[in-house]
Amino acid sequence: MAAQMEIYQSQNLNYPANVSLLTDFTNSADVTVVINEAVAGTGWAATGTHTGLAGTQCGIFYGNGQASNAVPATSPGAVTCQTPP
Repeated sequence: MAAQMEIYQSQNLNYPANVSLLTDFTNSADVTVVINEAVAGTGWAATGTHTGLAGTQCGIFYGNGQASNAVPATSPGAVTCQTPP
């Protein structure tokens, strides 16, 4: 997804606010990805969940995207996931 976000930005000079705009991105089965923040052309933040891992969320942010919109991510560009309960 991160690579598709950058391709979209290079073609549109903006980040998409919804994964449905990423025409070459397909979620894996039972995975939901949500773009929580799209900062003009300067950054983004997203989270993902899997139905088989209840209560667990993964997050990633990039550029001027905020870590608070990609919990539990803390470092830009690195996917971070909660430890399953």
